[in-house]
Amino acid sequence: MKALTVRQPWAQAIAEGLKTVEVRSRPIKYRGLLAIHAAAKPDAEFAEEAEGLPLGQVICVVNVVGCEPLTPELLEAAFMLGDDWPTEGLWAWHVENVRPVKPLAKRGSLSIWNVPDEELQYL
Repeated sequence: MKALTVRQPWAQAIAEGLKTVEVRSRPIKYRGLLAIHAAAKPDAEFAEEAEGLPLGQVICVVNVVGCEPLTPELLEAAFMLGDDWPTEGLWAWHVENVRPVKPLAKRGSLSIWNVPDEELQYL
């Protein structure tokens, strides 16, 4: 299965179904299942909010259902609060249908990577 590494607390927000847009610098053509992996280190600016959240583990599976250029209207769904966020050159990856998995320790990657399907245990 394809996997994406996301820093905490954003990975947890996706796992809870709160964050439905993941912002990336590149578009994605792929549609389908995507494992969300919580990075080994949290977002430095939000380390306090990430305290106690899983790190270095696959935590859920979502469906990638679309991709479009990021617009100001999508910032809230991406948890990018406030008015000073740039949107130029960024892409909104739309995700839905969150399914939790038993936390699976893995080393992440900067780009899309693969995790064997048989290693994932849905909860």
